[in-house]
Amino acid sequence: MSFNDTAILKLGKEHVMLAGMKLRIRDTEEFIRSIRAINNRVAVQAIDANFAAGKEHVLSILQQSLQAKKNGIMLSKRIETDVLLRLACTNQISKALDYIGLKDGINDVLIIAIGKLADLKVVQKYLVKNYRLRNVLKLSAKKKRLLFSHHKIGRDEISACIDDNKLASILVERANLLW
Repeated sequence: MSFNDTAILKLGKEHVMLAGMKLRIRDTEEFIRSIRAINNRVAVQAIDANFAAGKEHVLSILQQSLQAKKNGIMLSKRIETDVLLRLACTNQISKALDYIGLKDGINDVLIIAIGKLADLKVVQKYLVKNYRLRNVLKLSAKKKRLLFSHHKIGRDEISACIDDNKLASILVERANLLW
């Protein structure tokens, strides 16, 4: 399934929703609270989409977090925080929020939601109705430069990787090594 502006996908036995948007946020905490209030049975995380190296990166991190939850070895007590930490490649919540958390002002926002299919559809319907959704996961040259610099990824590390999305593979591996 391709990701355009919103998608609900099945990962193993779980369902996840990805939705992207560009918007001005006046109060980051209030924005996230409002998204989470749509349906309290859904775990929701909102991040700066510029730190997501494409759909493969996000889906691989979600698979890691879901597997960690299943095995009782998450990096935090809540699945949405585990996803945040893994996407930021850190085990410290404050650093993760500094690195990839939303900021007041204009943001490319990626909403990640985990829950039952019916509950995710409620969240998706609300987002489609109230926001102008768009694809924020495209891996542009500017985004690549930001991620290479932020994560201090060198040419040797890139050349050693054999996957198509080398950047996503490296970031997923780094997230997998957190503990």
